[in-house]
Amino acid sequence: MKNKKLFYGWIITACCMISVTGASLVSSGLSTTLNAMRQELGFTNTQTGLVLTIRSISAFFAALVSAKYFEKLGIRMGMVVAMLFGAFTFLLFHIGGANLLIVYAGAVLSGICYSYGMMLPASMLLHNWFNKSRGVALSIASAGTAVVSMVFAPVIQSMVNESGIFSAYRMIIVVFIAIAIIDFLFIRETPEKLGLEIYGGKDYKHEQDGKNVEPREATALSGGWLIGIVIATVCTGFAASPYAANFTNHYVSAGIDTMAVAKAISIYGTVLIISKLVFGVVVDKIGTYKTTILYGYMCMLAIAVAASVALFPRVPLMYAGLLLSAIFASIQTMGYPNWIVDLDSQHYNKTISKCQTGYQFGAVVGSFIPGVIADITGNYGIGFALMALAMGISTTLAIGAYRSQTKKRKKKKKNKVWIGDILILLIQRRHS
Repeated sequence: MKNKKLFYGWIITACCMISVTGASLVSSGLSTTLNAMRQELGFTNTQTGLVLTIRSISAFFAALVSAKYFEKLGIRMGMVVAMLFGAFTFLLFHIGGANLLIVYAGAVLSGICYSYGMMLPASMLLHNWFNKSRGVALSIASAGTAVVSMVFAPVIQSMVNESGIFSAYRMIIVVFIAIAIIDFLFIRETPEKLGLEIYGGKDYKHEQDGKNVEPREATALSGGWLIGIVIATVCTGFAASPYAANFTNHYVSAGIDTMAVAKAISIYGTVLIISKLVFGVVVDKIGTYKTTILYGYMCMLAIAVAASVALFPRVPLMYAGLLLSAIFASIQTMGYPNWIVDLDSQHYNKTISKCQTGYQFGAVVGSFIPGVIADITGNYGIGFALMALAMGISTTLAIGAYRSQTKKRKKKKKNKVWIGDILILLIQRRHS
């Protein structure tokens, strides 16, 4: 029996997952650290909230030059440097202690780590390594965000409780350095570097709905729809990390017990890691277009259900919103990398950099609007409703781009047939 070796692309996928885990320590994972800053260092809500705002602004500006960053350093070294930025973030937090200026300097570095360490480099790498099972590979990489909720959040809180916030800082610095070393040792940017072929082969025929689909031609978005997809990612960014970052604030301000909220969010994290893996299988099975319709509008519904808790503060309703979000929120981080594969493969790296910039801009706006509305109204209901609306707009724009591309292909096919018919007629006349 022939021995089948593990395809090296799965090692690349594992490296992407741990890098996303690292970058998530300065995004969703930062909420535990900020809470500890309030408890131990005496920071106010406004002061800790500004850490998130500075991080989002820094990430936005970093995303603006992301194409040049990865062009200059390469994907592998770009990811290594991003993890080192993460280590320096927590080193500055450690040195600064209660000194706000040094802590805010760390927040600037955290934005660079977030922008260059999350799904952008992972998407570019996996685009190079996978034709077959790319959706599954992206899902595994994206699961790093859930690892932070499941593993690091309780570990960090436990360390803070037992030995203080500075011990947690030191542990996180070591984690970032370890990830940087692993990325440096194991990541290779293309299969050709190891004498391998892209997974599935260059002419791989993927299967959807039980039928083989011919390999896609290289695609390119028109100027109008390119802007549309960037706007879609702005809307997604508005409805993604700001939504998760405000779970506790939203449900507690609605009147639900803090411990009940904490338990529900823990269950949310567990379901999320499973649903991210399922998302990749669904993409590979039915295609990104159908997956976008299903997941996009269901994610919008999930956020709307969560928003309704402001009017009806019931624990079962909170669980309904969180569980629906855990199942369908994968579209927020993995939707646009898959859209670009289908819609603009000719300019994949440049377009995904533009979309990453749009995503970060949406996150900047979303980081403070819900809080402002909550200060006026007393709860986060309207802010969450705006996030649901943003998710609906994002999904509708993506669907529009797909339909436009389909019409373009049909028109091109008709033109080819028409020209072919003319040539056949000319040949027939010449011979007759």
